[in-house]
Amino acid sequence: MKKMLSLLLVGLMAVSMTGCGKSSSNEDRTLIIGSEKFSQAFLNSEALGNSAYDKNVRDMIYGYETYAVNSNGEFQLNETAIKKVDTKEEKVGDVTNKTYTFTLNDGLKFSDGSEVTADDYLFHIMIAASPEFKENGDSTGEYLYGYADYHNGKSKNFKGLKKIDDKTFSLTIDGTLLPYFWETSFVAVRPDSMKTLAGKDAKLESSDDGVSFVGDMGAAVTKWTTDEMKNPSVSSGPYKFVSYENGQVKLEINENFAGDPRGDKPSIKNIVLKEINSTTDMDTLIKGEIDILNDAIEGDKIQKGLEEKKLQSVNFDRNGYGTFAYKCNFGPTKEAEVRRALNFIIDKDELVKNVTGGYGTTLNSEYSTAQWVYTKAKSDLEKSLKYNYAFSLDKANEQLDQSSYRFEKDGKTPFDAEKAAKGEKDYYRYNSKGEILQINHLGTENNAVTDNLELMLTQNAPKVGIKFTLTRTDFDGLMQNYYFDTQLKESEKIYHTFNLGSNYSDAPDPYYASFSSDYVNTTANAYRIADKKLDALMQDLRHTVATDRDGFLKKWIAYEQYYNELLPMAPLYANTYYCFADKDLEGFAPNSFQSIYQTISALSWK
Repeated sequence: MKKMLSLLLVGLMAVSMTGCGKSSSNEDRTLIIGSEKFSQAFLNSEALGNSAYDKNVRDMIYGYETYAVNSNGEFQLNETAIKKVDTKEEKVGDVTNKTYTFTLNDGLKFSDGSEVTADDYLFHIMIAASPEFKENGDSTGEYLYGYADYHNGKSKNFKGLKKIDDKTFSLTIDGTLLPYFWETSFVAVRPDSMKTLAGKDAKLESSDDGVSFVGDMGAAVTKWTTDEMKNPSVSSGPYKFVSYENGQVKLEINENFAGDPRGDKPSIKNIVLKEINSTTDMDTLIKGEIDILNDAIEGDKIQKGLEEKKLQSVNFDRNGYGTFAYKCNFGPTKEAEVRRALNFIIDKDELVKNVTGGYGTTLNSEYSTAQWVYTKAKSDLEKSLKYNYAFSLDKANEQLDQSSYRFEKDGKTPFDAEKAAKGEKDYYRYNSKGEILQINHLGTENNAVTDNLELMLTQNAPKVGIKFTLTRTDFDGLMQNYYFDTQLKESEKIYHTFNLGSNYSDAPDPYYASFSSDYVNTTANAYRIADKKLDALMQDLRHTVATDRDGFLKKWIAYEQYYNELLPMAPLYANTYYCFADKDLEGFAPNSFQSIYQTISALSWK
């Protein structure tokens, strides 16, 4: 199980599930799930991009994780896969390592009928942490003992891994990383079929020096990131991947699946995830042409669904937020003053009203209203933050006057905010080098958030001396510009800002959520922020004993206070998700921490 990236979604993040028309018998009824465009990163890793839509597929085709998150957002042992777990501590020099030894239950099989063994859990770590996969920025295994030597190619052995027998293996956490607040997430791992990826002759050798791989790891990585990435052939989860063509991902039930962490086995035989335009999905649901509308946030859509008697509904606080994302290493948005000024000229109250119909709230720092820390510290947090980013042209000008963009075109004359406020044509801010304060924004098509930001920023940016442009693209185009800008030359970089969304991963560690300078040139830090104080606050936060919730809370507030000032990304709003379904669908109970895709095995037709 990975925690490296936040789950990046575009704009509304309204994902709909749709189904075939009703038949006389629901037994063979196909569930069709509406989606934005897939990037086809379907491998068991988040390293090659973590589009939420690709993750939805992964959550249905991979399973048997050692630890899984429950409906309260807490890690629990997956007793469907794991018979027992033992822990012990061992001192190595001045450091105390901690070892988790897992024993697998009998009867675990992949979709091809082959047995799931200890090799498959260990191999997943070996391939993701391998030198051959290093350039992709996967964090799998970096918290285990001996990772650096193996990952950097200094040793063929991964010392923190051990195979005891076909049903038993151990993972040793590097004591230098302990304590860690989400400790069990370090050993939360899903298996990959070693025989499928590396061939029937591949094997693992285990000794006191750890585990080594015997075979061609380079070839395995190539297969994993090409054929298997786009067309995974063997599944460990409730569904098997069939195909992706004509904008549709087809899945079919994995009859060999032993069950999810709750013990549920799938009953719906076929699922299709279809790329659709979601603007009319509620009307389609009401007509009975679709079965589920998942994660709706628009007020008019929610109200219409609540008034429809033939629908069931579930609502919960979203464990994430809508964002205005910056590139912190490029152009004007390198400066925190510019980032703060941009946040001040977005009328977030109006944005929440227009987009969510009031089913949301504005944010001033990096948190989710579903998180226990926010619930417990809400009043203290808001009082302690330096900036309340309510709409204010005056405060935006104050920030920009402290930035390098405080001059007129000659690079010498101080910028006159009154001229800009009166609408003097082409009156923009410049720095001393004569470079204009221009912000180029990239948003997605058919997106209400993009539409609202365009109206607000086109109107408000010139009033504070910012030249603002907005370009629309499809989801794939936005992901390419957002994640892979490091592949562009400096002269080829265009976009400074993006409207996106982020859902928290199972272990909401900001170090792995695009803010660590250790990952600044990888997809794991798409904001390209590198700040030593932020790094130190994140390290202090994460290295808290799991049982010390009060200590963690104090450190979390300190992190939020500094984040509010640095603002590598501007969280715009948190919202309530409403999920609607035909009353014929049973087991429909998504929540803040478990999506419909993670609870897919609980669904059945009446």
